[in-house]
Amino acid sequence: MTGRIIFILLTCSVTAWGCLSLFVEDWNRWYNAAFLATTLFLIYCLYRSISLPLSKVIDGLDLLKSQDTANRLRKVGQHDADSIVSLFNSLMDSLRREKLKVQEQDHLIDMLIHTSSIGVAIFDYDRHISLTNDKMAELLGADNADSLIGKTLDQFPSTLASRLHELTPGMSKIMRIDGTSIFKCSCSSFLRNGFPIWFIIVEMLTDEIIRTEKSAYGRVIRTMAHEVNNTISGLVTLLDIINAVHPNDSEINEVSESAIQRCGSLTEFVKSYSDVMKIPLPVKVPTDINDMITSMIPFLESIVRGRGIIHIELATQPVTACIDKVLIEQVIVNIVKNSAESIESLNDSKTNGIITITTINHPTRIIITDNGHGIPQSVADNIFTPFFTTKRNGHGLGLMFVNETLRNHNCDFKLLTSASTGITSFSITFPDQNC
Repeated sequence: MTGRIIFILLTCSVTAWGCLSLFVEDWNRWYNAAFLATTLFLIYCLYRSISLPLSKVIDGLDLLKSQDTANRLRKVGQHDADSIVSLFNSLMDSLRREKLKVQEQDHLIDMLIHTSSIGVAIFDYDRHISLTNDKMAELLGADNADSLIGKTLDQFPSTLASRLHELTPGMSKIMRIDGTSIFKCSCSSFLRNGFPIWFIIVEMLTDEIIRTEKSAYGRVIRTMAHEVNNTISGLVTLLDIINAVHPNDSEINEVSESAIQRCGSLTEFVKSYSDVMKIPLPVKVPTDINDMITSMIPFLESIVRGRGIIHIELATQPVTACIDKVLIEQVIVNIVKNSAESIESLNDSKTNGIITITTINHPTRIIITDNGHGIPQSVADNIFTPFFTTKRNGHGLGLMFVNETLRNHNCDFKLLTSASTGITSFSITFPDQNC
C-alpha cells in the first residue's frame, strides 16, 4: 500500500514538472532544486517500500531453507515489511509447534515399540527393515534390534522369518511354528510421502492358547470318561449276571468274556486320556543330568534293541539342572521311543539306526538325535497339538506329556529335521534357576 501511494505521488510530481516545462520559459533555480530533492526523496521511499519487504522475504526463505524454527524476523517500522514479518513469524510458530508435536509423537512411538512385549518391524520401500525392537530380534533369533536394520526377512534362517516374509498388507494369521510356539502375525501398511510403508506385528500366544486348549480338552475328557465309565460299569455287571444265569453255556460265556475284555480295554483307553490331565507339577531338586542319563542307558537300549543303537555323548563336566528327575526321565523315554519307531518305519534292513543323546554345559541342554524318516514341515507345525498323531494306532499322548512336562519346567525345546542331513533332533534347554 505504501509503495503504491509513493508511486502515485512520484508520477504526479513528474507529470506536474513536465506540464510546467511547457509553459514556463525561465525556471527558477530554487524551484528546480526543491523539485529535484522531492523527487529523489520519493524515489528513496519507493525503493525502501520495495526493498525492505523483499529483504524480509529473502531472510524468511533462508530460515525456512535451514529449517530453523527457533529464530524470528524483526520488525523494521515499515508497514509492508512489518506485515510480512508478522505473517512469517506466525507461520514459524505454527511450524515449530507442529515439529515439536511430531517429535513427541515419534519419541512416543519409538518408546512404545522398543519397550513392547510384541515384536514390531517397519520396512522401507524395498522391504528392508528400517525400524524394529528387541522382541522381534528375539523371535527371529537375532542378537539385537540393530542387527536387523537394513535386512530383509528372507535373510534369516528361522522358520518364523520365512513365514512372515510371505505376508502381505491386510493379512493376519495364527502360526504354529516348529510345533512349540504359536504366534498371531499381522501385516499392514501406512502412507509416508504418498507411498505405502509395510509393517508387521508378531504377538506370542503360546501360553494363552495352551491354557485354552488344555481347559477345553480337559472338560471333554472328564465328560467322556464319566459317561464311558458309567456305561461300562453297567455293561460289565450285566455280563456277569448273564454268566451267572448260564454258567454251563460255553458259547454265551465265551462271548461274555470277550465283551468284558473289550470293556476293560476301553476303560484303559479312556484312562490313558484322563491321566494326561493328572500330570503332577514338578518337584524340582538339583540333578546331575549326566548321572541320570548314565543310569537310564540299559533301559533305553532295551527300547532301541533290534532297531538301532544308542550313542551317548556326555559333557566332560557335570551338567546340573533343577528338575523333577522322575518326570524328565519319562520325557527322555518318550522321545527315545519315538526315535526308535521313526527308525523302524523306514523299513530298510540296510539302514543302521543311530540315536545319539548329547549333554551340554552352557547352556544346560540335552539333545536327542536320530536318523529316522524325519518330520515333514506340515507335520512339524502340529507335532505338539493335543492328540495329534501320525501313527496308525497312536493316541497323540506321548508328546502331549512331553510338552506339558517341559513347559512346567520352563524349558525351551524344539523338534526339527535338518533339510540337508535328514537328522531329526529334539533339543531341550533348561533354565538357569535355583531350586
